[in-house]
Amino acid sequence: MSTLGAVVDERRGAARGLLRVWLVLAGLQFLNELGTNLHGVYSKFHRAKVLNSISDDARDAVSALAVEVAVMLTLAVVLTLLVTLPWAAVCVVLRRRLAPVLDAVRVRRLLFWTVAGFAWFHAWYTVHDLLLPSSRACDSPLVLFGGAFDDTDLPWTSPRLLLAPVTVLGVLAATTWACATDRRLRRALVGGVAAVAVLVHGWDLATAPDLERRFSTPGSVVVLGLDSFQANRLALGGGRPDLAPNVDAFLRDSHRFDNAWTPFARTYPSWVSMFSGRYPTRNGVRFNLVPDRRLAPDNRYLGDVLSEHGYATLHATDETRFSIIRPLFGFDEQLHPVMGLPDFLVGSFFDFSAVNLARQTALGHDAFPLLANNRAVVGYSPALWVRSFLRELEALPADRPVFVTAHLCGNHWPFSSPFPYWAEHESGVDACIAMVDDQVGRILEAFDASGLSDSATVVMLSDHGDGWSGDPEDTTNTHGDHLDRLLANKVLLGVRRPGGDSGVTTELVRTFDLYPTVLDLAGVGWDASAIDGRSLLPLMAGEDEPPRSCFAESGFDKKTFLVSRLIEQSASWYEFDPESHLITLRDDGYDELMQTKSYMLMQDDVRLVLTPARGRFSITRFDRETGEETDIEDEVPEPVRLAMLVALLDHFGLDRTDLLSMARRRGFVGGPG
Repeated sequence: MSTLGAVVDERRGAARGLLRVWLVLAGLQFLNELGTNLHGVYSKFHRAKVLNSISDDARDAVSALAVEVAVMLTLAVVLTLLVTLPWAAVCVVLRRRLAPVLDAVRVRRLLFWTVAGFAWFHAWYTVHDLLLPSSRACDSPLVLFGGAFDDTDLPWTSPRLLLAPVTVLGVLAATTWACATDRRLRRALVGGVAAVAVLVHGWDLATAPDLERRFSTPGSVVVLGLDSFQANRLALGGGRPDLAPNVDAFLRDSHRFDNAWTPFARTYPSWVSMFSGRYPTRNGVRFNLVPDRRLAPDNRYLGDVLSEHGYATLHATDETRFSIIRPLFGFDEQLHPVMGLPDFLVGSFFDFSAVNLARQTALGHDAFPLLANNRAVVGYSPALWVRSFLRELEALPADRPVFVTAHLCGNHWPFSSPFPYWAEHESGVDACIAMVDDQVGRILEAFDASGLSDSATVVMLSDHGDGWSGDPEDTTNTHGDHLDRLLANKVLLGVRRPGGDSGVTTELVRTFDLYPTVLDLAGVGWDASAIDGRSLLPLMAGEDEPPRSCFAESGFDKKTFLVSRLIEQSASWYEFDPESHLITLRDDGYDELMQTKSYMLMQDDVRLVLTPARGRFSITRFDRETGEETDIEDEVPEPVRLAMLVALLDHFGLDRTDLLSMARRRGFVGGPG
């Protein structure tokens, strides 16, 4: 009995020792990341006082999130405990094996636990940083403790690079040795890993989409939207041939429009123009996040029209912070991240390493619905978003034509990407383009398997480009702030029809021409006077068409605001809707920002740009091949400049008297000042 009691006491002591080590290790890791998250919230909002500025209802909404956040924090604690348990168990075994050496001197025991903690945190965050380098956890206090001084000039900065492989290999070696010398540990770790693997793999199999030859009804239309893509980054535009092979191949096999433009180089206005067939001046969307009351009441959205003619409709995207497409735009089904205040608050700051890595699996992805499918959240998996999209496709009725739009936002500021994309490309933009291209490849493969490639017209387009000129030294990626870089308004556009031939159209077209084109493909008529777009099918058939022009406008010009003013004042430009939980632009903010806009009229390759706030008038010629612009004011006759300016002023409803007078004073047009 005494021997049995000794064994029981020994095991109880070992269990208590394991529990202490485990709780300390997990507690340090969780509190380290919780503190980093709270610091991020404070640094983001303490100056702008966002919640105070947008209403008491917002604070009520934040309170309503408390339960969901508490559940998520609980899961984060559980996952942190789960990932730290194996190393805690290994440390206990190592401590027991080294007892003859460590028990003799207290300093040795302290050194053992310090080295064990250092090795774990450095190895863990090294792996996490490798997979998800955009995480805030990569700059947390324990990472600094682990030797991550990449941004300093300390003399041991370069040698510390050896710490990453040394600590990772050290943790693996210590675990292997501990398992080899302790049968119970070996069984527990093998059993635990096997159980987790079976659970994760089983969930993946149980929830995997099955689209095998699902769609055969003719007339379906699918729109693949690629945020911020422009031709001069692709092989077809003279860019890298290996960067986006799937996008390049699709565009080469489609009927491509090489002179396509958006009237607004921002996501929400650009998409609403496509869905309404109208210019922003007519549909009411003059900025991102405008409230619904500004939408024109007579807008007839493409999804609604197609639904009335028997189509099933789906809109899918992985970013909704500034593009608030909802069912009111004519979609029966939607796949998008949680929208509005929950996304801004929870999505921005819920950054725990164990959660981030768990969310690379289907089970972990589905366990956090407030974070799911959100490109703006650390832990976003491009492959799992495609999986979610294909599951939504699978749920659509197979006996009806479908209208599906998918907007992929991976190629967007801050241009972060997970492994392996960031490691394979020097430029963050290139890494993001490659990431989205892989998503496109998986989606197109699914279309082949499901029958959509044989039964549907597939349109690929970018909602806008960006300001990048094509020069490798040019780091400009802005879009929508101004009209100084015309490439921000130039878009990709390719249409692939079942059995259709490839081709290239060089005539100027607009993104909102998609509206009548889709209706034309569906055999549905439309009132031409109610929209601004014109079908692209005649151009695809080689017919002569009257030339199109394109009016365009910018968002608010950040050059007119100091950074400090943007931080402190932007909160007062927005309001919170307690019913939808959306943050939208206030009327007074709308009126103030309207004063900073620029306006453009493009006819063929000539463009006129007006910036009233800066008293700027310019007329240039745009080279579609190089993206270069040449000032041609002296070449364009004054009557032509005047006619273009009047057309621009009338389209945007600007004050003709004042601005014509300004143009005369500046010598842009003749006549008395």
